[in-house]
Amino acid sequence: MKVSILRLLFVVSVFVSAAFGQDEELRKGVDLYLDGNFAESVVVLEKFLAKEPDHWAGWTYLGGSLANLGREREAIKALQTKTKGLREFKVGYEKELKIKRKDPAPYTQKARSNGVQGSLTLSVEFKADGKIGFVLPVTTLPDGLTESAIKAARKTSFEPAIKNGKPVATIRKVSYSFTIGQRR
Repeated sequence: MKVSILRLLFVVSVFVSAAFGQDEELRKGVDLYLDGNFAESVVVLEKFLAKEPDHWAGWTYLGGSLANLGREREAIKALQTKTKGLREFKVGYEKELKIKRKDPAPYTQKARSNGVQGSLTLSVEFKADGKIGFVLPVTTLPDGLTESAIKAARKTSFEPAIKNGKPVATIRKVSYSFTIGQRR
């Protein structure tokens, strides 16, 4: 009986250690991104995602690191990766990002003429200096609507997130919807 309990405890401790180690690897990759060390962040996050391919935060921060390295196609592919097992991940901000103003995206005449409606999603980097960084499409719409949404997202006004007492970059998904009855 004692041997069985000890074996069970050993097996549980191995699994807990492995999971904790992987979470630490993710945290390290995200911290490297937040520190602006994008090349090293890519290495760490790719290693993490090889073991945890369904982790949304891993793909999001890998995409952000690739975008900051000018590797836009790879960044979009990472940001568009569908994940099955969404797990909670907290970066640990003392103060979350605060959107002060989000401009609507104008409806294009071409899209209106062609009857295009729907929603699209962008991945937006809200930089520590209060400026918008990359804006990349996760989902798109035709006839200039994606471009209209990107332009609108670039005008977003915000207060950056705070971590360890200083402003840090944050990546968020931002959605825009278009319907035929829309005025702009």
